[in-house]
Amino acid sequence: MLNRTDTENWKDFIQKPALSYVLRLLTGISQGHPPTQLLIGAECIPILHKLEQASSDKHIGTMAENLLEALKKNPEVSAKVRTSMCRCIVCEVGVRQYRYKEENL
Repeated sequence: MLNRTDTENWKDFIQKPALSYVLRLLTGISQGHPPTQLLIGAECIPILHKLEQASSDKHIGTMAENLLEALKKNPEVSAKVRTSMCRCIVCEVGVRQYRYKEENL
């Protein structure tokens, strides 16, 4: 499971100067290129969903969302994006419930 976006590791990762360039590059090269969409979709979808939640002055969340939108143009990758999104939502709800119990019991 990936770390929450408010941990120090994620904060450091999001501040990397190259991240915005990488997200833009991947978005550009995946436009209309199914093999690239499949390669990116095979490994990066959970990380992109986490990046979507991140807020930064570099608009990393928006760039991650743009990449996911480009990937969803491929039907096979689109199914993976939807499945991963559901897992992220279920996981986040579970984490919130756990934290609530820990704080209130």
